[in-house]
Amino acid sequence: TLYKAVLDMQTDRKKRNDQKEITPNPREDKKMNECLDSLGEVYYYMGKYDKALRYFNEALKRDHNYWSSYHIFLVHYQKKEFNDAKKTLNEACEAAEDFIRKPSEDQQHIENVRKLYLPYMKKVKSRVEIEHSFHIE
Repeated sequence: TLYKAVLDMQTDRKKRNDQKEITPNPREDKKMNECLDSLGEVYYYMGKYDKALRYFNEALKRDHNYWSSYHIFLVHYQKKEFNDAKKTLNEACEAAEDFIRKPSEDQQHIENVRKLYLPYMKKVKSRVEIEHSFHIE
């Protein structure tokens, strides 16, 4: 799979470096998380929710971020796992709020999260809470 290929590339880089330990590179870690999240999106749109969940969870494990949490919410919602959906949507909102509070060089991203993503997620959250009150798992 593509995920295995990415991990193999990391292993090859480690061997070429002739070092026992490679200093973590935040830019490369971010790219890896974006790749994992993108793979999850591909599987999500293909309707392969279990595979999508696997990639979203791996991205989230590497970096607790609001976007992967939101994607996990979408999977649970599609699978009609409403308790898990509500839980992960709450986590996504909390992660977005944490992101806004952190100092960052990317002020535009922070403003987008503050003005667009977080209000959207909160709106979805209120709709899910209303819809969930009519569903019994």
